[in-house]
Amino acid sequence: MFHSYINIYFPSILPGIRIHISFQGCKVHLSYFVLCSKVY
Repeated sequence: MFHSYINIYFPSILPGIRIHISFQGCKVHLSYFVLCSKVY
């Protein structure tokens, strides 16, 4: 069993994209949300 946490943040494609990838046992949880702020 190994616990790994990867946090990737790259505001190159969209105003703000954050990807959280966590590996616990044999379970992969991928969560991503798009943050659209005032970009003028």
